[in-house]
Amino acid sequence: CLKERGGQLLERQVSIITLHGRLFLAITKSPRPGEEKFKMTEIGLYTLNNDQPATKVAILQLGATGRFALNCVDNMIVVHHQNSKTSLIFDICWSPAITTDSSNTLPVLCVDTTA
Repeated sequence: CLKERGGQLLERQVSIITLHGRLFLAITKSPRPGEEKFKMTEIGLYTLNNDQPATKVAILQLGATGRFALNCVDNMIVVHHQNSKTSLIFDICWSPAITTDSSNTLPVLCVDTTA
């Protein structure tokens, strides 16, 4: 059973996605109550291999808190922030999106979906 620090990981926090022909586990981690002012929601991406434990390969920095939905389109991850009605697009293979910490990934595009 997957566990998060201090509690159990909920089904709605976990997605299995395919990018570039490989399986990934995407785990959405929200800040605990009271931490929203200095922590934002992030998505950890883990590679899934047959006989090995999952390995963290990226952390998608969402820059917001609240409810999110996740989709994959053309080998990119689209994260929809339901409160602000915006979508963030991530490409984990595009190097300018990767920050100095090689595991942190910033969105390549933010789209306002209210228009």
